[in-house]
Amino acid sequence: MRASSDEQPEEAASEHEVRSLTGMLLGQLPNAWRLTVLPVQVDDVPLAEVAVGLDTDEATCGTALSIPMRSCAHG
Repeated sequence: MRASSDEQPEEAASEHEVRSLTGMLLGQLPNAWRLTVLPVQVDDVPLAEVAVGLDTDEATCGTALSIPMRSCAHG
């Protein structure tokens, strides 16, 4: 990764590390959770829209979203 002209090398390295760790953590999620977490938390897609895309209801998506978030909060 190459730092942009207004970005310091330390900032670029930190951003790369965050992206790497995020990718690693998302990769450890079961597929059913990842299908909800990625669009909602990473791409800011509304939960209702994700539910329609997955042909399920919003409550089920909400549950799939809350389980990994609680797991992360309790480390």
